[in-house]
Amino acid sequence: MRVVAASDESKPGDDVSGKLVYGGLVAPADALEADFIPRWRTEVLEASWPLDFFHTVDLRDPRGMGRTREECETKIEAAWTVVRESKFVRFATCEMALEDFNPLFAQMAVNTKLGRKTNFRAEHLAFTHYVFQVLRVVASEFPEASRLDFVFEGGNKETNAIFVDLFRSVKHVALPGLQLEKEARLLLARLNTGEKGTYPSKPPTC
Repeated sequence: MRVVAASDESKPGDDVSGKLVYGGLVAPADALEADFIPRWRTEVLEASWPLDFFHTVDLRDPRGMGRTREECETKIEAAWTVVRESKFVRFATCEMALEDFNPLFAQMAVNTKLGRKTNFRAEHLAFTHYVFQVLRVVASEFPEASRLDFVFEGGNKETNAIFVDLFRSVKHVALPGLQLEKEARLLLARLNTGEKGTYPSKPPTC
């Protein structure tokens, strides 16, 4: 069985205060493609009025969407209905208070493959923790899984490169260092960038 973990972050606009949430859905790929994705497209994205992708923050601002509050709330409720009625979709999340993160890590830097240094951001640490959360979900809910692919919303080349490096570090360094089973290392197969409109890459609360 191949399992897919699709993720994204949700954070305050100032990157200084508030809560950052990194997370998303975890589900068998076959079940996503056969049932969940078709329902998500027809009952959420295409129902009543079309959306390219589902983003709760945008829907919480009806004026920016050019819609009424009732119309936006209907979309959000439709999303929750699809999620609730899915028997195989699980969620993994990591929450972090930026007030706690910034004093400790704001001065750290990350070397990228592009030859530059960039700030070590809260979403970098949250993503790393999220990978371990997904492994726990898979071990508990989908023990027959033989492959686990991660999909995240792609950013610029620098951001993508950092996430790929973090993923590889977890796979090849952190897991053996924590003496987790060999099967956990083999399970982590691939990290890909994905499109927002395919399926929700984070819980509808974000």
